[in-house]
Amino acid sequence: MNTPGLAPRAWTGDSPTPPPTLPTITFFTKPDCGLCRAALYVVERVRRAVRFELRIVDISAAGEEAWRAAYHDHIPVVHLNGREVFRHRVEEAELRRLVAGEAPAAESGA
Repeated sequence: MNTPGLAPRAWTGDSPTPPPTLPTITFFTKPDCGLCRAALYVVERVRRAVRFELRIVDISAAGEEAWRAAYHDHIPVVHLNGREVFRHRVEEAELRRLVAGEAPAAESGA
């Protein structure tokens, strides 16, 4: 709860709870992927309405061999906080619902 006229205090580690963190969407893609472009468009639309961190992983890049092996024929793939939630296509309403369920609760001001 914020007191009117006072800015929220940054968490220093001495308070009982850390500040809430945003949900993280990891979007697995590769170049020249039409389904990926369409799915990323949906993800970006949702991001304008619901706050979350977005991490894009190009599975064809060096260092991403494990993801390339796992998802080569299945991209795009979307993870929410490390859990796969979509493959091939992203449903906008479902993504909104999932991200909203993972988002930190807003302060009520009461």
